[in-house]
Amino acid sequence: MTFRTIIGLIFGLLLLGYGGYRTAGSLQLALSGQRTVGTIVDVTINTDDDKSFWEQVLSRRRRDTYSAVIRFQPLSGAPVTFRPSTADSRPPQIGAPINVIYLPAVP
Repeated sequence: MTFRTIIGLIFGLLLLGYGGYRTAGSLQLALSGQRTVGTIVDVTINTDDDKSFWEQVLSRRRRDTYSAVIRFQPLSGAPVTFRPSTADSRPPQIGAPINVIYLPAVP
């Protein structure tokens, strides 16, 4: 085996392990998660100034993105407000319902 082959195998195994880790988290949420309907309560605008250097370099044109701020009521406890790590090029509508899946132990 050459050095490149060994490095390639190690890198591939690391990527495979990371993919398995991410899949396990999603699977746990899908199997054990509680479903409810939340509401979009606010919108944050992510400008190019908020992006990393490489995101700015790789973008072909200036485009702001929008992130929803979502509030939902878990079965027990106080209402939870959060901003997901995803964004869209179209602004979400404040007051619109949105499906939420959360782990009851950690809403």
